[in-house]
Amino acid sequence: MLGADIAPAQTVCNWEDIEPLPGRRAVVESLELRREFLALRLGPGDLYGLRACDRTVGVVYVGSGELDVGSPGPQRTPQMHGRSPDLPGTVLLDTALIIGTDGAVDELLSKAGGL
Repeated sequence: MLGADIAPAQTVCNWEDIEPLPGRRAVVESLELRREFLALRLGPGDLYGLRACDRTVGVVYVGSGELDVGSPGPQRTPQMHGRSPDLPGTVLLDTALIIGTDGAVDELLSKAGGL
């Protein structure tokens, strides 16, 4: 059985496949997301869902918030600083695009009570 050992093909999503979830948003007062070198604090604003390949893959946040980025160590900090002189450090934001595979999107949506 030649075909029995072949795993089913996984759907491959590209950046071009991402689109807004029409009519779906969450109004938030305060949300927080923490990771090892990152703390995201979102204040009053709106979360809009993004989908690709029939699943939610990200959110767009419009509101006020801040992002604290810590130093990931002596080798990677200069690379980070080379891309943005404000990093590591705290950055104020009024919009954010969050796409992640570490559960961050699901965590934010859960804390927001869904879309």
